[in-house]
Amino acid sequence: MLLLGGTRAPGPEIGLRGGQSPSESKVVAWRQRQRCASSLPYRPRGHVMKALKGATPITARPGSLLPDADLAAHREEAEKSCGRAIDEAEFSAYLMYPKIFTEFVALQRKYGPVSVLPTPVFYGMKIGDEVTLEIERGKMLVVQLTAVGEAREDGQVEIFFELNGQPCVIIAPDRAAAASVKTRPNAESGNSAHIVAPIPGAVSTINVVKDHHVVRSTRRNDRRAARRVRYASRSTDQSIEPTQKRDA
Repeated sequence: MLLLGGTRAPGPEIGLRGGQSPSESKVVAWRQRQRCASSLPYRPRGHVMKALKGATPITARPGSLLPDADLAAHREEAEKSCGRAIDEAEFSAYLMYPKIFTEFVALQRKYGPVSVLPTPVFYGMKIGDEVTLEIERGKMLVVQLTAVGEAREDGQVEIFFELNGQPCVIIAPDRAAAASVKTRPNAESGNSAHIVAPIPGAVSTINVVKDHHVVRSTRRNDRRAARRVRYASRSTDQSIEPTQKRDA
């Protein structure tokens, strides 16, 4: 029992040895329980066996049962999926969460060093909010949100802000309006099966169909195609020429 002054009321201390405090007694009791538990065989309880559904429980350290990993091969795979060299901390994150880390690197590649943004920024800034970002050691950026425009027909919205006192404007998708706007899929960065157009435009014609064999454009193939075109045009001219002479 404790008194209001914070001192313990006098009374017998159970399980205390000579010269031991209550905290030391708890440590000794915990160590004794650990020694007893380590000397006994592993016997899962009923709910554990029910969860295992007849499978043999693991009594060893789970990590000791894993096969040895080829770290060099995993690092090469990680750098290939990320498109750049990674340090030891990033490599450890990739080994634990390969899919999530790859998506995070793709997010950084698209939006920049998002790790410098504080957590409240991800939930959205309000008009008039100001945040200071340290993108490098001793290099600070002061960003203040000034206004947000109305959503356009294509689901984009203009965002007005000040960067170190200079007015700026960017166009970003409005998540509320983007759900009702039809968008076309874009080529994925790093996907060799997707062909990215060098400039924006519209598709006028499609010259291939499904299961059509497409030959990679090379100088040799281009010369062959040019010769076939010239041969076809020459044959057409020769077939027309007698008819023109008879008409003349």
